[in-house]
Amino acid sequence: MITKYFTNIAVQFKASSAGAHTARTFLAAIPLSAKSGGTKIVAKVLPEAGNGEDKIEVKFKDGHVIKVDPKLGKFVDLSRQFDSHSQKLKIAEKIAD
Repeated sequence: MITKYFTNIAVQFKASSAGAHTARTFLAAIPLSAKSGGTKIVAKVLPEAGNGEDKIEVKFKDGHVIKVDPKLGKFVDLSRQFDSHSQKLKIAEKIAD
């Protein structure tokens, strides 16, 4: 997963929900360089009785925001979605140079 272009990451999930595994895997896949390199990461485990929804939200350097429901796919599917936009930014960066 290309995290170079992430500026904000917000993950929230219920520990026993269908999307919890995907959300935890996503958080584990974020490299240390992104964590210490200025990317703001907010992870929240919701109470089981609460009304909050599972979500993974990533904001990119160009301001584009992608929100996904971790219940709707596996980590590989979500990673492809984020990588697709990261590839666009990577190409734009190379063209600008």
